[in-house]
Amino acid sequence: MWINLIIYFATFVIAVVAYFKWSFGYWKKQGVPYLPSSIPFGTMNNPFTLSEAIADNVFRQYMESKALGYKYVGLYGLTIPQFMVIDPQLIKNVLIKDFQHFTDRGFYYNEKDDPLSAHLFSLAGQKWRRLRAKLTPTFTSAKMKTMNKFVVSCGYQLRDALAVRCAQGPIDIKDLLERYTTNVIGSCAFGIECNSFTDPSNEFCKYTKKQFLPTTFQNLKMFVSFMFPSFAEMIRMKVVTEGVTNFFMKTVRESVEIRKGTSEVRNDFLQILIELMKSERSDNNGDAITIEEVAAQAFLFFLAGFETSSSTMSFCLYELSQNQDVQQKVRDEIDAVLKKYDGEITYDALKEMEYMGCVINETLRKYPPVPVLNRKCVLDYQIPNTDVIIEKGINVVIPLIGLQRDPDYFDDPEKFDPDRFTKSNIEKVTQFSYMPFGEGNRICLGLRFGLMQTKIGLLLMLKNFKFSLSDKTQTPIQLNPICFVLSVQGGIWLNAEKISEAK
Repeated sequence: MWINLIIYFATFVIAVVAYFKWSFGYWKKQGVPYLPSSIPFGTMNNPFTLSEAIADNVFRQYMESKALGYKYVGLYGLTIPQFMVIDPQLIKNVLIKDFQHFTDRGFYYNEKDDPLSAHLFSLAGQKWRRLRAKLTPTFTSAKMKTMNKFVVSCGYQLRDALAVRCAQGPIDIKDLLERYTTNVIGSCAFGIECNSFTDPSNEFCKYTKKQFLPTTFQNLKMFVSFMFPSFAEMIRMKVVTEGVTNFFMKTVRESVEIRKGTSEVRNDFLQILIELMKSERSDNNGDAITIEEVAAQAFLFFLAGFETSSSTMSFCLYELSQNQDVQQKVRDEIDAVLKKYDGEITYDALKEMEYMGCVINETLRKYPPVPVLNRKCVLDYQIPNTDVIIEKGINVVIPLIGLQRDPDYFDDPEKFDPDRFTKSNIEKVTQFSYMPFGEGNRICLGLRFGLMQTKIGLLLMLKNFKFSLSDKTQTPIQLNPICFVLSVQGGIWLNAEKISEAK
């Protein structure tokens, strides 16, 4: 009996190993250079040991491949082939020139069982095209101007909260800025006042934290949604938890009903979606946007604006705390521009703060909130001037973190140098080596809003406070391996001193 069990077990192990070895031969058969794989995780890190952040892993693979002279390289997530693009010209083909082959991101969504997952970021094919066409007009400069005052109001709340916190010692700046972005999104996307500085236990804050709290289970769901979308669909997996879905659906429905009963118009993102829904219904458009789609896009606004902007502002202040001359130069620009506008923070005033824009761009270069772009090949694609075919269904990875820290494209890439992005220098940047918001038809629609939110937050902090690095911040910083977006282990702790008290 024991001998039979041993034989069965040995046969099983041999079969599994043979399957992995056969799977790991895919890129060799395709004539694509590849990095060494190990059973069972392929070229991925072991997700259970959490030894390396995703961004660090991608950066290492990029630099290894670049050193070997590869323009592209084959990788494996478990046994799933992935195609990493190294060469900017080929990246241009994927994102723009031959976009019809790479229209989708490859993420799982489920309109019926998980309605908030069916937002513009994840949608594929014709569903994405339809919604993209409807939503593109909502993010014009004119629309941003109407929302500017709501963001400024939240910015003043941030300033006041910082004035209280700075007297209490070092500040966990990411926590503070997450509260600011929560207030902004609550106001602009859902039409509600969150008061996260004074009432951090309110429902909106609670469910925001619940959605973004990095847990092993949540990360596992994200991994499955990208690597095994068919399996996720089969088990009807919910990327967004039921409690979060119920809360946000209820919030949107209530906000829509309240606005139906008043003549007052609040020119925010939710109102734009409501007007879009109304106009299509009045035209008897059988393809009119639904309340579920309104909720999903408002939820995307929340997903995209909460973590990315708070992360960017945190890293920006981290760098400015170590580069006091740059910090003062930004502050001087703020004072000069606001003087011209009689102290009013208008959308046009923000546009004139060009050096602050350079500082934000340099922050996004060193610390792209999302370290990779993903595309899925939807039609077989032959790489120009080669016999290599990227087959339909293959996931394509564009390593932003590698490109944006590549010394071939950015001299001394670890140096924080906003002058790289001045008008006279930005034309020197290699095309498709810097694209923190993506490029092409699937570029981030909300980039104008994200930059406006970031500028207003930084403006009101830097105008009123001087920042320096606290000893509580672990240097050099280490990225948190449990987070998909860039996040620092132990947090970024800063000292803030009111300008009127600064020596």
